[in-house]
Amino acid sequence: MLSGYDCDAIKAQSIAACLPVIDSRCVAFDVVVQLTLGGPLVAVGRAPEPAPWHGLSYAPLHAVAIRYAAAGAEIWNIPEVETLPAPAERRTGP
Repeated sequence: MLSGYDCDAIKAQSIAACLPVIDSRCVAFDVVVQLTLGGPLVAVGRAPEPAPWHGLSYAPLHAVAIRYAAAGAEIWNIPEVETLPAPAERRTGP
């Protein structure tokens, strides 16, 4: 999670370092809340659970990123998920 000052600089550095980035700042807050609370968690340090994934289940990063991408979030450096920058009028960074 990233919050605070200089979000765009940290985002740009993370993208340049080939780290996975999901930037949901350009997505409506209620949609992000639904994705966060109703969707699966990213399986970190553990094996993902079998699909279908739901709230409080553990899914691979790309499965979670696809849901955010479908909602309009910018996705960077996540295999199996196309990088889709936000339209210029919604862009918040690189």
